[in-house]
This record gives sequence, structure tokens and C-alpha cells, in this order.
Amino acid sequence: MSQSREATSDALRARVVGAALLCSALAFITLKYVGTINAWKLTHWLFGYDLGFVKRGVLGTLAAALTPGDVTSVRAIVTLSLCATALFVVALGAFAWPAFARPMRWRTRVAALFALASPGFGYLLSDLGRFDILNYALGLGAICAARALGRFPDPLFLGIAALVLLIHEAALLLVLPVLTIVWLDMQGHLGWLLEPARWPTLAARLAPIAGVVLCIGLFGGADISLRELMPRLAERADFAPSAQSVYVLVRGLDSNVGQVLGRETAIVLADGRSGPPLGPILRDSFFSILPFALAQLALAHFLLRSLAAERRRPAIAALYLGFLAPWPLLLVGVDWGRWVAIAAAHSATLILYFAPEFPGEGTSPFRGASPFRSLGAALVVAFVILSAGTSYTMESARWGNADSPWAGVARWMQDARGSQTWDRAFVAP
Repeated sequence: MSQSREATSDALRARVVGAALLCSALAFITLKYVGTINAWKLTHWLFGYDLGFVKRGVLGTLAAALTPGDVTSVRAIVTLSLCATALFVVALGAFAWPAFARPMRWRTRVAALFALASPGFGYLLSDLGRFDILNYALGLGAICAARALGRFPDPLFLGIAALVLLIHEAALLLVLPVLTIVWLDMQGHLGWLLEPARWPTLAARLAPIAGVVLCIGLFGGADISLRELMPRLAERADFAPSAQSVYVLVRGLDSNVGQVLGRETAIVLADGRSGPPLGPILRDSFFSILPFALAQLALAHFLLRSLAAERRRPAIAALYLGFLAPWPLLLVGVDWGRWVAIAAAHSATLILYFAPEFPGEGTSPFRGASPFRSLGAALVVAFVILSAGTSYTMESARWGNADSPWAGVARWMQDARGSQTWDRAFVAP
């Protein structure tokens, strides 16, 4: 009886310590990274289905329905964006909790803290107002719901996949890869990734998602010109829409490629006239995040090598597929820092997903010779320390690119003191 009581007490103590570690990590990355909303992202919240079947129209339709007189205000967008951020933090915490909940699993907890320090999660938080963070929150929430059910049914997977694609079509490469990996794993089919004979079956099961992507690609553009769109969107907002942002609704794939190649530097309005220039590739944010993303990928590889033999190869294959998924967007989008950051987020998500399967206290999660284990442990510690410091540059924080520690609470407090309303602290000048 006494031993049972002690075991219960130890388990409770372990869960309390795990909860404290997890909450501290979540609070730290939130306060460090949450950024601001600029005109480009504000404008995206104006896209609605009253313009037709336009891409990214879900949230704009919702925002218009929730605001008085169908006029979407800056304050409403800031509020909805902060709600999406809170949903992401809660979903990330619920998703990571199994790695912290079990007693005597300190190596697993260290691996999970290493994953939470990912530049990918930091970037999602710093890019306040963009739809990526809501889509990632919905993906993590769906995985948590599937865990509670003990299975990941096809209707849940296909439903959440269609929703995130309608919110933002880039979810095809920015959220769906890890969602698909977890869906396959929870159905016992992760090994299909390494079995070419299974790929036709997998393609058939993913056909509904391909249909949604095809519909968005064929019919998701606006039927009216940019010159006509601008005044229509201005009527439903208390701010001036960004022409660069509205251009998303009318531009084609050739425009994306031309911008990356430097051939298209201005927006074509009508009658041969051009508007404001499109944004350039911000290589400083890309190259500042890339080393951390590659280091995280390497360490994730070592961690996943500790899985049981039958799980190891499929999990490592899934890790690299998830990491590589966003990279094709470098060919069609100028947000290079964003793509490499989301690749890091995919790696971190898979670390957290597989972390409960890492070996117990008596075995190192770094397989191989002793020097490699020591090097791996040292790299984990160095990664967390560097991520907690100045580390990499974050895009879309206040005043363009800012060192990550200054994207959060210090700037809010500084700007809140000079603002008449609380929400102005989150709006970039």
C-alpha cells in the first residue's frame, strides 16, 4: 500500500514538473517572438467570397460577418490574429504534452524542449496576422483530437485538409505534409512511404485533397481587375488596402516565377500601366534561419535513429519528406525565410510526435559510438542556448527584420505606452 502511494506521488510529481517545463517553454517563445501586423497581412483579411470563389476567402468572409456594418477594422483583425495565436500555443502545448507527461523521461523532455526552440515555431509566432499560424494550429488540433479518439479517421483528415487549403492554398506544402504523415502513422501505414507498390493506393486516398487543390488553382482567382478590386476592398475596411497584397487574387504562376527571377518588379494594373513594386527576396532572413533549420534536421535524424527498428526507417523518411516539402516554394515565392522556417517547423513537429517513443532513462536517444552521443547532446544544448539568445533574424517583426528577442513583449510595452488603444501596439507603422 505504501509503495503504491509512493508510486502515485512520484507520478504526480513528474507530471507537475513536466507541466511546469512545458508551460515555461511556451511562455518564453510566445513572449519572445509574437510580432506585429503590417498592411500586407491586414489586407488579406478583406478577401471574401462575395468576390467569387477567390482563394483565401474563408477568413475574410468570417471577419466581415463578425464586424458591424460589414466593415473590417484593424482592431478586429488584431483581435482575431491574437486569438489564432492563442489557439496555436494551446494546440502546440496539447500536442507536446505526451513528451513531458511521463515520469523519468528526462532525455525525452530535453528533445521536446529542443523541438520547441525551433526557428519554425518562432517564425509562426513572429508572423502575426498571417494565415499560416491558424492552419498549423488547426493541424495540431486535429492530431490531438485523433489521439483522443485513438485513431485518425479519413473524414477528420480530409475535412481538416480541405479547410486549411481553403484558408490558404500554400497549406498543401506548409501544413499538410506533417498532417499526412501523422494520419498514415496512426492508421499503421507509415511504411507506405517506402513501398512504391503502395503509392497508387496512397494517391487514390489523397485524391479528394488533389481535387480541392485543382479547384483552387483553376477557379480561385478573382474575375475582376486589380484596379476594380482596390476600391471594393477599401469600402469594407477602416484602413487603406495594400495593392501588393490584393495582387495575390489576380496574379498567375508566371508572375510568381518572374518575381523570383527578378523579371517582374512592379504590379501590372491596366492599360500597360504599373503599380507599386513587388517585394524582393529577403535573403538575410533566409540565411540566418537556414543554419538552425539544418542543425535541427541533423539532430532530429539522430533522435529518430533511437526508435524501434521497424519504426526507424519510415520515421526518418517522413522527417526528410516533411523538411523538403516547402522547398519547391522557393521557385514561386519570395518569402524564402518563411519557407525554410516552416521546413524547420515540420522537423520540430515530428520530433514532438515521435518523442514519447524515445528510449527511457537508461538508454541514450543518440545511437552510435560514444563520441557521437556526446556530440549530439552538446549540439542539443548549444541549439537551445542559441535559440534562446539573439540567434536568427525574424521576418515580419516590427520595423522589417528584427533580431528575434525584440519581436515580442519589449516592443509591445514600448508601443502601448505611446498608443491610445491597446491594439495599436501590434500594428506595424
